[in-house]
Amino acid sequence: MTVCGLDSMDIRRIEAGILNNVSDMDETMNPFQAGLGDFVNLEKPDFIGKAALKSADRGLLLHGLRCRSAEPLIGGEVRAGRESIGRVTAAAWSPLYTAGVAIIRLKAASLVKRSDINVQGRDLDHHAAEIVDLPMYDTEKRIPRGKDISIPGGPLPV
Repeated sequence: MTVCGLDSMDIRRIEAGILNNVSDMDETMNPFQAGLGDFVNLEKPDFIGKAALKSADRGLLLHGLRCRSAEPLIGGEVRAGRESIGRVTAAAWSPLYTAGVAIIRLKAASLVKRSDINVQGRDLDHHAAEIVDLPMYDTEKRIPRGKDISIPGGPLPV
């Protein structure tokens, strides 16, 4: 057994795509940009903000990121080539993937399709990375529903 404190909870949160208010999303975003559009019912009778949500940008800004060579720096820059396209909102080293994992916030939804992605690591250098979907695994949410109690063997392929 290895004592690891709260870091293991951060790793699970990031890999599972569990968002923190303020650190991952904030009042400058709408629910669609944060990936919470499924919780918005525009068919519901009038409610405060309904008109604004009807015309809100639906582009997703929050994504996952994996980096084989370094743990991303929280607050670190995400680039496509040399162009800054976003920031790291949460990061950890994942023993499951043997890679750095992160939640990132892009400046615009269209930037997710860019290639040559790199991220600033804790060493302050930029490292090759890839943008991935959240959650990174257990997309059917079987673990929190108790339908999968196996302990994953690692490392998983990246």
